[in-house]
Amino acid sequence: MKSFSFLWALCAIVFVSSCASAPPGPPAPPLPAVRIKEMQDLISSGSFLQAIQEISWLRREKAGEVPASDLDQMESKAVDALGSAFTKSIQDKKFDDSLRYFDSAQALGKTSLTGDWTRSSLLNQLAATEHSEGNDVVSLLSRLAAISSPEPSEPDLKAALDSAVALDNKAVMRFILAKMKERGRTR
Repeated sequence: MKSFSFLWALCAIVFVSSCASAPPGPPAPPLPAVRIKEMQDLISSGSFLQAIQEISWLRREKAGEVPASDLDQMESKAVDALGSAFTKSIQDKKFDDSLRYFDSAQALGKTSLTGDWTRSSLLNQLAATEHSEGNDVVSLLSRLAAISSPEPSEPDLKAALDSAVALDNKAVMRFILAKMKERGRTR
């Protein structure tokens, strides 16, 4: 029995001394530095919209955890990346991406990022692209979205009507003609 207790005591001493003699790991970086690094990584990986959301969350929920000047700097970088992505999507004629970036810029109140583009003009460009690819039904849906504004332009109404006529969609034709009549326009 004595040898059994002695073995347990010896094992306990070895265990405790082995844990106590382990070298300490490097200290954890301060939380603000970690948060800033996360934002930089998101922006550099192209996830600038997620970075903008994270920055907004930090401002609302963790005020003071990261210096406001650092958040301002990160937000500026993310917004610049949004503007660049919008411009590139227009140049590459990826109007579905352009529309998404446009909506984000509008939601952020950064209307200067989108220049003279409007939601309607982007939807019409998207519709033209879809039509050229043979997606006439999807093109018509984009044209209908373009005329959903309170005051659609006459060219937008005409383009939507032409799409509906091409598809022989009488219900949509009636809808658009009613919209034109309501504004005192005729085909």
